[in-house]
Amino acid sequence: MSTPNLSKAAAFYAAKGWRVFPCTPRDKTPLTTNGVKDASSDAATVEAWWVQWPDANIGLATGQASGVVVVDVDEQIGEAALQLLGGKAEPTLSAKTGKGTHVFFAAPETALRNRVRFKPGLDLRADDGYVLVAPSVHPSGARYMWLNWGTPPITMPPELFAAAQAGNGAPAPELPERIPEGQRNGWLTSLAGTMRRRGACEEAILAALLVENRRCMPPLEGDEVQTIARSVARYAPAVRPAHPADKSPGSLMARYRAGVARLATEKGGRHG
Repeated sequence: MSTPNLSKAAAFYAAKGWRVFPCTPRDKTPLTTNGVKDASSDAATVEAWWVQWPDANIGLATGQASGVVVVDVDEQIGEAALQLLGGKAEPTLSAKTGKGTHVFFAAPETALRNRVRFKPGLDLRADDGYVLVAPSVHPSGARYMWLNWGTPPITMPPELFAAAQAGNGAPAPELPERIPEGQRNGWLTSLAGTMRRRGACEEAILAALLVENRRCMPPLEGDEVQTIARSVARYAPAVRPAHPADKSPGSLMARYRAGVARLATEKGGRHG
């Protein structure tokens, strides 16, 4: 892309209400004195910056400043972590970076801090943070590029939000009594991810999802639930369960396996 596109893009983002500021060409270093704190959506200010620095990359202030938070996904390991946290269950605004993906979510009312590696391959850019946006040039020479411009940033799925808010020690949020349409895949994928990380097999995950699917308004079709279970079960568990506890009558896995057997028996009885 030619130099004028950077100026036009910066003006376009500012007109959307996003606060931007200039960064060093092919770099992430701010050109203004106060960096991200100088970010503005004022048309005249933005125009003046790119007149002064026509080749400048475009920095976007994240968090409450522009109404978006960004999960920086580092290649395959980050994609897997994002999947398990429910971050890929619903379409949301995303962009290609020099070595991965930026996934945009609507900024929550609760303040979020910037985090590095809050999960494997995942960084968070939130309040007082920033990211470069298209058509900026990555230090590698690759251009930032929108993958689905026009798709609005969605609300962060509950488990992704909890992990981003509290880091690796984040507890999983409780399932709501009723799960509205638009959040069903996110919640069920989040539950499936929690179970898989603790070593649950696909059958156990499916049994749990079929039960909790009753909370969804309306419930997902059975094949959709099965797809979630199958997709999440492809990932390696974070903790391999000890076999004695796994087989004990009171264990979580034993209860789910008993549930699977009961569901199979009931299904067979209905068809018999």
